[in-house]
Amino acid sequence: SDAEKFHIRETIRYLAYRPTLPLDGRKRGRKAG
Repeated sequence: SDAEKFHIRETIRYLAYRPTLPLDGRKRGRKAG
């Protein structure tokens, strides 16, 4: 249903903008720095 699709999209957005795991964040920080 449309409501389900909307909920799924919002969940994906939340997960996408959510900070990565500490290990991934450290690795990315080292590469970026």
